[in-house]
Amino acid sequence: MPTLPPTDASDEELSAFAEERCEELKPYVAEFILERFTYKPRHVQQRVWRTFATVSALSLQFDIYIRIFVKPKNYWPRECLVLARIGFTKERVGHGRALVQRLVELAP
Repeated sequence: MPTLPPTDASDEELSAFAEERCEELKPYVAEFILERFTYKPRHVQQRVWRTFATVSALSLQFDIYIRIFVKPKNYWPRECLVLARIGFTKERVGHGRALVQRLVELAP
């Protein structure tokens, strides 16, 4: 497991760390989508991407947007994952709960 940057780390160090963690999270999001929906792996790979410190996944059936390790503030701990947007076309079938459960399992 990677070591967190020191509390006095520069913005560049925090950003680099967040981007690395997002790159590690991306295949888990793709795996979740493959398990829950009937997409082919190649299609899912096109629907999941990373931009800076975010992981996004978008299709007609889902809209997922996750930010990792935002810049530490008084109200945000630095070991933070923000579920900025979770949306599924079919509601009340357990997709959101399953996603959150998967993220909790991955948490250190």
